[in-house]
Amino acid sequence: MTNTMTPVVYQELQEVLESYVFGLPVCRLPLLERSYWQEFHRPLDYKSLGVSNIEDLVLKMGSMVLWCEKRESKEKYVMSASVVELRRMFFLRHDVQKLLNMHRGEIMFNSFEDLYKDHFQVKLNYVYYGLTNLKHLCEILKDILVVVVANPSGEKVIKGVNLRKRKRDEYHEYHE
Repeated sequence: MTNTMTPVVYQELQEVLESYVFGLPVCRLPLLERSYWQEFHRPLDYKSLGVSNIEDLVLKMGSMVLWCEKRESKEKYVMSASVVELRRMFFLRHDVQKLLNMHRGEIMFNSFEDLYKDHFQVKLNYVYYGLTNLKHLCEILKDILVVVVANPSGEKVIKGVNLRKRKRDEYHEYHE
């Protein structure tokens, strides 16, 4: 195997990583190597790939993978970035929009997780979406929501963004 095979190996590793639905704990990365062997019937040749182990190889994959950490245990996970993006786009975005619509476009920041659990009958699994916390969720979904400070209480509020109004405002900013 030569260095010209590196992009192919990255793609194959990403394919294998996709089979780990909830990601793979970093401490279990050797499983990825084993799964690669089972899927493609050849070992990973670290030397020709310019790395010394599986963790270095996954690090070199860059934006093809997403590293995240479980809030409770602080355990680090690695996931396929394309799978996470699809989950965010088709599931998380829809669920958050639905929740915002049910609450007239506004949810108190501190109440969001409880409302999510009450409505969907499951605790919001940040790791499943490659997120660390609610603040991270709000950053990722900034195209559909904004976090503002409520007056006069000073508490944070998550508000749905009116897409037509936002596009109009952006248009006016651009043309001024």
